[in-house]
Amino acid sequence: MDLIKKGDNIGISLRKIGVGLGWKYGRKNGHAFDLDLSAFILDESGKFVTHPDDNTPSYPDIRRFFVFFNNEASPDGAVRSSGDDMGGGEDGGEENDDDDKETIDVDLDKLDSRAVEIVFTANLEDYENRGHSFGDVQNSFIRVFNQENGEEICRYDLEDDFSSESAIEFGRLIKKSGDWKFEATGIGHDGGLLTLVNKYKVEDWG
Repeated sequence: MDLIKKGDNIGISLRKIGVGLGWKYGRKNGHAFDLDLSAFILDESGKFVTHPDDNTPSYPDIRRFFVFFNNEASPDGAVRSSGDDMGGGEDGGEENDDDDKETIDVDLDKLDSRAVEIVFTANLEDYENRGHSFGDVQNSFIRVFNQENGEEICRYDLEDDFSSESAIEFGRLIKKSGDWKFEATGIGHDGGLLTLVNKYKVEDWG
């Protein structure tokens, strides 16, 4: 296992990997911290890979190559979420610190050929009403592991303060000359998940 820092990258030779998000359960202002793990599947333009149903009258808000709590699998079946962990722990004990609370599985052999990047993000649910920021959350991390046997490949612990940010780009899988690598990015954003959607959406979508 490699413990990597912001800006580091590591080659990924496996075709089936998992990406896990963890944090120490805790509370502030009477509310438990609820982090949501998402995956943005991007093409060479740096925007979502598109699907014919996206932004049509029948599916006005669907972005099928955006895997999150309301869309738990990409249409090619390559990227699948474990679903939303609602932050149900109490104030958190040491036994929770290294557990994945949410995971996303990736099968690179199934991935749409237009996809050259998958960005993995975490956002704080209802951060405005709860008064939460990533500066409040302890021991948050993302890790990449072998989907077949659970063996950890690399782990990135979030170390920056992020005292006002409510969404983080933790890392990304990126394809270069046919090979994949994982890069720890650690980019913070205010404005929650919507800020990230607006960053990566195709400009003429709603």
